[in-house]
Amino acid sequence: MFLPHVSFDSDSALLEKFQNHFNGSRREDLWGDFLMHDADVARKTKSSSGSGVKSIQSSQSQAHSCDAQKASLRFSPILFICAVLSLSVLYSSAASAVPVQYSVTGGSVTLAVSVGGVIVGSNVSPLTTGAFTTDDSAQSLNNFDITLDPNIVLNLSTSYGGYDTVTIESASLQSQAGFASSVIASAGSSYTVLSSPLAVNGLWGGSSTSGVPAAVTNQPITYPVPSMTAVVGGASMIFVNAVILNSLDGTLFGEAEDLVVIASINVDSAIVVPEPSTALLLLVGLGLLAVRKSR
Repeated sequence: MFLPHVSFDSDSALLEKFQNHFNGSRREDLWGDFLMHDADVARKTKSSSGSGVKSIQSSQSQAHSCDAQKASLRFSPILFICAVLSLSVLYSSAASAVPVQYSVTGGSVTLAVSVGGVIVGSNVSPLTTGAFTTDDSAQSLNNFDITLDPNIVLNLSTSYGGYDTVTIESASLQSQAGFASSVIASAGSSYTVLSSPLAVNGLWGGSSTSGVPAAVTNQPITYPVPSMTAVVGGASMIFVNAVILNSLDGTLFGEAEDLVVIASINVDSAIVVPEPSTALLLLVGLGLLAVRKSR
């Protein structure tokens, strides 16, 4: 029997021709053609699927590579910052046995005016500006720099040279070249040192309620301080008792005794000033954090 040509364009067309031309004598041949077509379709599908899988796998591989690079970029700064913090901790531990610089954040100054050993006026002013350096292991005060608040008014109970008010317009007590200290007492966590030399620089003014003599302002203070006694630690971070800030020659004011301005300084709070290397590490860490955030 004549067998028409069987087209393998699609499964549905093949099945239709298979049903229309099927007979017992040619069933095996047609069935073989059908199986050949099915195998060909399966092979093409597999080939197409394999290419797709490879494409997907390639895309996934590239994505994983990009993710790994991004993760590396994100992780490296964090790792570096951890290293910075570790170095800072180690540095702080090492620095505990060396001089430490502090910046004053709170305290007070009690000023008193004395004439012939008699207190004739006083005032208390807050203290917020200054710096000092201590070495607890050596029990020493290595640097001292305190600036008083401006315009501290001292009302005198007894006029001096005609002035009944003295104003400390500005004053700074600063350690000078060759400054050193020696321990004169030690008790527990505190120690007392005798330190020198220091100097006071600033301005003062005077006035009288009667207007005679005329008020004066911007009078220079350049007073050398031979030494001062300071208690380091204890209830206060530093306490300086009765250091002389200025002395006026009585003969210049028609007085028999000199006028002396005495200060007791109490520093009750201060923060550690980081060393340049520690500050640099901190800045590097903050910079890396900023870079990571921008990404």
